[in-house]
Amino acid sequence: MADDIRQFKVYLPADLIREIKYRAVDTEQSLSSITAAALRQHLRTAQHEGEEQHEGEDMGTTGVEGLIIQTRNWGKTVAFWQALGYQVEFETGRNSGRLEHPAGGPYLFVVERPGSADPEIQPLVGTSDADSFEPPRAGTVEHPFTGRHWGAAELLLRDPDGRHVSVQAPLPAPAGKPATDT
Repeated sequence: MADDIRQFKVYLPADLIREIKYRAVDTEQSLSSITAAALRQHLRTAQHEGEEQHEGEDMGTTGVEGLIIQTRNWGKTVAFWQALGYQVEFETGRNSGRLEHPAGGPYLFVVERPGSADPEIQPLVGTSDADSFEPPRAGTVEHPFTGRHWGAAELLLRDPDGRHVSVQAPLPAPAGKPATDT
């Protein structure tokens, strides 16, 4: 399939083009590979959102979208996952970033926590609407949905065994400015 590459002309805002070009240089990727990865992710998300739920059954989430991997050493952890075939999609510049595997599956968000006694791996579960999400009775809400600097609202749950689960929803449309953490 990689041999059948064709041109696909699109018009994008100038600032987005500039941002993508800088990302390509910083990550040593081609514009085509970055665009292809973004479009594939969009199609996976759209397909997943378009799938019908069982009749009369409200699932409340879109499933595990990614894993949040805490680490004491960003560089070594990223190198480990790259050796397993993952590719850095983007870095935040704050010793964190998102990795994806070319074959698909949940993404990995690696975040350095140098002082952390026991780094965790947390599933990141998506939901389409924070207001209508009902936490499972068997879990405990550690903190309610809070706007985050990465553009999502996050609720932190603990499962019955005490493990963290991050539930994330899109931020509501800005009627006023939502409270976000930094």
